[in-house]
Parts: sequence; structure tokens; C-alpha cells
Amino acid sequence: MGTPNLEGRIELDDVLLKAKANTQNFINHLESEEAGERIETVDALANQIKADTTNTNRKKLQFVDEMKDGLGKEIMDNKARGVKLKKVTFKEKVLNFFRALYSKF
Repeated sequence: MGTPNLEGRIELDDVLLKAKANTQNFINHLESEEAGERIETVDALANQIKADTTNTNRKKLQFVDEMKDGLGKEIMDNKARGVKLKKVTFKEKVLNFFRALYSKF
């Protein structure tokens, strides 16, 4: 048997050092990605909260507008059924008091 050709071969210690360095780089890269994802997640949650509050306010205003529109239609359709409120005078209060008093007997 002849002597083995050792040219171009790397020692085991060099391989282990390169593997350790690559592993450390991989871990650092993962940690930086996770930190970025956490920031993106917080931003996404804040944006979602803002969107929910904006949509809620918009829907509230839309509901109020629909109620106003609906009430306007009811009033327009039932014109004859409207009741006009007037301020009660002192004379009417006295008369109502005596009517109520005498109607009990």
C-alpha cells in the first residue's frame, strides 16, 4: 500500500471550528429574524386595534344615520298622526287639578 495523499484535506479541528462558527451564525440569524417578527407582530396588533376602533366608530355613525333616515320616513308617512306639544299654562294646570279632584267623587 502506498502513502495516502493528504493534499487538500482539512483537519478535524478545522472542520469542528467551521461547524461551530456556522452554527453560531445560524443561531444569531434565527434570533434576529424572531426579533424582527416580534416587532412586526406588535406593529400588526397595534394596526389591528386602530382598524377595529375606526371601523367601530364608522359603523356607529352609519347606524345613527340609518336611524335618522328611518325616523324621517316614519314621520313623513304618518303626518296625520303627529301630536303637537304645547306648554301648559298655569290656568290649565289649575283646571286640570280641580277636574282630577272632582272626578274622584
